[in-house]
Amino acid sequence: MNKKNSFLLLSCLMASCLLSSCDKKIENNNSSNLFISSSIGEESNSTSSDIVEEEKYYEGYYQDIAKKLMGNQLRSSLYDLMIKTHTYYTSYSGLSSVYPKTDKDSNKNGNILLCYTNTSRAFNGSFSGSINREHVWPDSKGVGKSGPGSDAHHLRPCDLSLNSSRGNLDFDEVSNGRYASENGITTQNKVGSNAFEPQDSAKGNIARIIFYVGMHYGPESSYNLTIVDTIGNGKGKSIGKLSTLLKWNLEHPVGMDERRRNEAAQVIQGNRNPFIDHPEFACKIWGDYNEATRAICK
Repeated sequence: MNKKNSFLLLSCLMASCLLSSCDKKIENNNSSNLFISSSIGEESNSTSSDIVEEEKYYEGYYQDIAKKLMGNQLRSSLYDLMIKTHTYYTSYSGLSSVYPKTDKDSNKNGNILLCYTNTSRAFNGSFSGSINREHVWPDSKGVGKSGPGSDAHHLRPCDLSLNSSRGNLDFDEVSNGRYASENGITTQNKVGSNAFEPQDSAKGNIARIIFYVGMHYGPESSYNLTIVDTIGNGKGKSIGKLSTLLKWNLEHPVGMDERRRNEAAQVIQGNRNPFIDHPEFACKIWGDYNEATRAICK
C-alpha cells in the first residue's frame, strides 16, 4: 500500500471514530430519563462526574423558578411547582410497594436501606415485623397519615426500635444523651430529652426531607407546617431546630442514595425534592430567619 492510500485509510478511520463519539453525545443529551434509567432497577456504574453531566436534564423542571427569588417568594414558587407536578399521591398502606423502588439496596436484591443508618435489610412489603414507616416530620406535629403523612419523598422505612427511640423529638445536636439501638445494635444516633441527633451520614438527608415537607406542606398549604428555631415543641405543627438543620444541610452534601431516591420518588409521584437538586434553596428561604440562621448561611 502506497503512502497516499495509507493516509486516506487513516483519515477514514479517524472520521468514523469522531462520528461515533458525536452520536453517543447526542444520544445522551437527548435522553431525559438517562439518570432515572441508570439508577432504578439496575445499579448505576456512573462516577460522580458522570452524574453531574447526567443530572442536568432535570434543570428544565425548575425553569419557572426565578434565580433571584428569596425567602417567602421562593418557597411560594416551589410550592406552586409541587402542586403542578405532584400528580400521584401515595397512600400510607401503599408505601409497602414504594419502598422497594425508592429505598432499594442496589447491591442486594430484595433488601431496602433503612432511615438514619442506611442498614440493608430484607423487606417483603409487610410492616408487621421489625420495619415500619418513619415520619421524619412526626405524625403528632401536624402530618397525619395522608398528604405529607404518606408522601414518598418524606416517609422512610425504619427499624422499629430506632423509630421508637426517636419518637416525635425535634432535631438538634445532643450534648448529653444516649445512643439509640437498631435491632439490638447500638448506633451513632443520639437521643436527648428534647431532641434527636441523627448520625453524621444521615444529617444532611434528614435536613433536606424536613425542608421539603416545610415547603410543600407549609404556610401556602392547608397543613400550615412550619420549621422553627427551637426544640421541645411537642405536638402541634412546628418542628425544629432550623439553624441546626441549615448547618447540617451545608456540612453534609447530597449523596448518591439521596439522588437515586429523588429520581425514584419522581417516577412514582411526578414531583421532586428541590433541596436535593438545589441545597442552596434552604438558605435562600430560611437563611434570614434570625441571627443564628444568618450566621450559618452567610
